[in-house]
Amino acid sequence: MLNDGKLKIYMKKPAKSATGMALKVLEHYRDAFYGEVSFTVNEYYTAKQEGTSIEKRVRIHEDKTIGNKHVVILGGTQYDVGRTFTTVEKGVAVTYITLEKVTTTYGLEDDAL
Repeated sequence: MLNDGKLKIYMKKPAKSATGMALKVLEHYRDAFYGEVSFTVNEYYTAKQEGTSIEKRVRIHEDKTIGNKHVVILGGTQYDVGRTFTTVEKGVAVTYITLEKVTTTYGLEDDAL
């Protein structure tokens, strides 16, 4: 169920560049084992109507704190967290996360400072 690998979850955090310009960087939040899940054509087109784009959907062990202020790095690619939903599947509490490819790549907190 959660055997596709490990992903990294980051939180968007305001910061300033060396020149004093405001920017957002990623602060490590946690790592999680995940399982990739398919999504339906209806979900894809619903997201498109809302102006978003579903790239992937994954499930992790339950974490109700994850939301749109988070970014997931999976396979070296950054994804914004879209919709999340928590349920119990086969006796295990899991959170489903819809991933949308980021439009602007964020720097990591350690790199920006």
